[in-house]
Amino acid sequence: MNNKSEGNPRSSNSWGEDIDRAMKQIEKPISKTKSAVSKSYSIPPWVFYVSIVIFFILIVHRAPSYAAPHPVAQNRDLETGPRVAMLIVAEEIERYRLEKGNLPEELPSVLGIALDIEYEKISNNKFALQMDSKEGKLVLNDNSSTISVL
Repeated sequence: MNNKSEGNPRSSNSWGEDIDRAMKQIEKPISKTKSAVSKSYSIPPWVFYVSIVIFFILIVHRAPSYAAPHPVAQNRDLETGPRVAMLIVAEEIERYRLEKGNLPEELPSVLGIALDIEYEKISNNKFALQMDSKEGKLVLNDNSSTISVL
C-alpha cells in the first residue's frame, strides 16, 4: 500500500511533529509589516516629578497678588453703621408706640443701650435720638427720615 503522505516532503510520521509545525505557523505573524498596535510606550516616572516642579514654578512666578475685593472704604462709608443702628432703634421705639399707644419713658432697645444712644422724650408724641460718632453728634428727630450731624 502506498501511503500518499510518503511522497509529500512536508508530511511527518508523528503527530507531535505536526502539532509543533502548526504551533510554529500560528506563532508567526501573518503579515511581514509592523503593527502599530503591537508597540506600547510607557512614560518614565521622572516626567511626573518634572511636571510637578514646572507647575510649582509657574504658580510661584505668576502668584496672584493681593487685590482689594472692593475699593477702600471712605470715612462716610464707615459712618453708615451708626446711622443704620439709630434707624433700627427708632423702628423699635415706633413698634413700642404702636403696641402700647405712647412713647416709652426709657430706651426700649438693647442695641441702643449697647451703642450708648441717648433717647430723649420731647413730648407724648415726639422723641429724639442722639449718638456720638467720629463725625460728631448724630441726631435723629421723630417724624424725620434724615440723620443730622451737629
